[in-house]
Amino acid sequence: MKAYAHAQAADIHLRRGEGYLYFMAYLQILAGVLSLLFSVFAIARAVSAGDLNLLNLTATTAGYDGSSPGVLETLLAGYMVVQLAFGWLMGLALIASAICCLKHTGRRFIVIASVLNLFNFPHGSTVAIMMLHGLTRRGISQVFDERH
Repeated sequence: MKAYAHAQAADIHLRRGEGYLYFMAYLQILAGVLSLLFSVFAIARAVSAGDLNLLNLTATTAGYDGSSPGVLETLLAGYMVVQLAFGWLMGLALIASAICCLKHTGRRFIVIASVLNLFNFPHGSTVAIMMLHGLTRRGISQVFDERH
């Protein structure tokens, strides 16, 4: 009969705040990959179709049956253009921020990436809010401070 060693909760030694950082790191990787893929696929589709007007705010707002777009339509079109043109960059920032969380370094970079991703609605902004809130917690700050 073989005996198997099972990991128990007492065997895992995480300092206060480390578990949250690991959770947030993997959540940031997931959200970053989604942002990256959505943006890259949309850009690739526009390039393959030969229609780069998708990345042009003026052309996007002009598609309202010849009528002048209102403020809301212009804001929505601007949001779409920014998401498509810079979503990959926001996704890469989330992935890099996740690596910093796993290594417990780069708190400033994590804050910058999170603020940038507040504009990456809905998944990037949700993760950014959770990360910014977590960085205000004493236990998580101590994890970064003990690293130095």
